Amino acid sequence: MKLRRPRTWRYAWAVPAGAALAGVLVLVTAGSGGAQRAIGYPVVDAHTGAVRTAQATLRAELRAERLTVVELACVKNGRTYEGHPIVRCNVDFGDPHVQAYCTVVSGNRMVTNYENPAIPCQPDWSGWKIISFSSSPKGT
Repeated sequence: MKLRRPRTWRYAWAVPAGAALAGVLVLVTAGSGGAQRAIGYPVVDAHTGAVRTAQATLRAELRAERLTVVELACVKNGRTYEGHPIVRCNVDFGDPHVQAYCTVVSGNRMVTNYENPAIPCQPDWSGWKIISFSSSPKGT
């Protein structure tokens, strides 16, 4: 019976290759200078007013994320974030509920409350009018 040596030499290249790859990743990361990626989405049409700008930009952002939007409605809610007006958009993706996005346009980018949780997006009644009906028939 012949004794066999362990075949670890076949995988001896893995350790130096892994170390080289780690070194390259460190150099690439250090070379970026720690630059952060800008959050938000580039504004589509900034000259049409806050509501239309938010609506067009959010529609483009959701389309870029390959999401199907059935309906999208936006309204100013009178709130601000860091001096910029907040526009609340209700998005229907075809689910049994509507998803709210509160958007802020700053410079040439639109940021939602999902990208920056500091943007307040609690429920509000902007655009709603309460109608009350009398329970008694007319003329009695």
